[in-house]
Amino acid sequence: MITVAVTVYSLTIVVLTLASVQFAPRVLGSFMRDSTNQLVLGFFVGTFTYCLLVLRAIRGSTQDDFVPGSAVTGGLILALFSVAMLIYLIDHIFHSLQVSSIIATVAHETLKQVENLYPQLWNEGEVEGSSASRLAASEPQRNLPDSWTPILATHSGYLQYIDYEALLQQATRAGAVLREEYSVGAFVTAGAPLLFISPPAALTPGLRSHLAKAFVMGTNPTMQQDVGFGLRQIVDIALKAISPAVNDPTTALNCIDHLGAILLVLATRTLRGNYIVEATGQLRIVAHERTFSHLVRLAFDQIRHYGAGDHVIVLRMLDKIALVASVTCNPEYLAALEETVRTIAASTRRQLVDTHEWQVVEEHVRRVQLSLHSK
Repeated sequence: MITVAVTVYSLTIVVLTLASVQFAPRVLGSFMRDSTNQLVLGFFVGTFTYCLLVLRAIRGSTQDDFVPGSAVTGGLILALFSVAMLIYLIDHIFHSLQVSSIIATVAHETLKQVENLYPQLWNEGEVEGSSASRLAASEPQRNLPDSWTPILATHSGYLQYIDYEALLQQATRAGAVLREEYSVGAFVTAGAPLLFISPPAALTPGLRSHLAKAFVMGTNPTMQQDVGFGLRQIVDIALKAISPAVNDPTTALNCIDHLGAILLVLATRTLRGNYIVEATGQLRIVAHERTFSHLVRLAFDQIRHYGAGDHVIVLRMLDKIALVASVTCNPEYLAALEETVRTIAASTRRQLVDTHEWQVVEEHVRRVQLSLHSK
């Protein structure tokens, strides 16, 4: 059983290596979090441990022979189940290696984070980022403090999580205003300003320590508070697919379909704002949140740059933008989509050689722009 467990572990390592080379290193987290792989490997190790414990109870001396028949039968049943699970694992790995499954898994995890981070649906007349605990995007800018002092990062790493509740509590207690320098997912260099505080006199060694604990950094970005990382993983797969070394446009189209599905859900939500206030309405935190425009650019900019020479990829991006625009009336979201359509058209005009293909794309661009203006 321990030999089988080692074989399964080795097989998983091979799968991870192939996936990192063929798709992108950032998708490895999906394999590591795969519950099936964890369950099968744990079942094998558990069966091995059970057999060891049963073996210890068996006595074979002539005076006092003892063989626990029920326990031995249990070990035999577990071994048979392990064989069945090994066959299931092979089939599972075969399906999980398919690029469509990998893209769908990343997209599903990203959509779950969208639901968790942005549960509030957007209503007409609502400003992007406004909610009960945040101010309108333009209101606090007139009242921001003039004097700030930096709080430096103690070590380098990717910003994975920010505890806004802890920051708000500490800022309220100190009567201070905090301004973030980085958004979640950014790389923070040791010695660089992590955030700023005003007034400078409010900063004490104890407060500095409490504020630093609200920021979690690691060796790689995660999707815990960063929807953009999920988009980044899908974009990476699309870029590999349209590269001359791979030349797999169908996979790129699959990626664009899932990017459109994620943006469609985002277009119906109210994104978190950059200004957090306490219960009395006093501004306490100037956050650094991603906007819808930034997420749209993250989804399409690089694919647009490297895939502008393929009119099929361009048409699919335009179709998805039109679909996203059809579900939202938010003027800021529509403006971001319209800007993306203009950049796609400009890049395609420069790179597309075939005149007929450009005419098809130009007509498609015109229809999408008309649909955006009619909202």
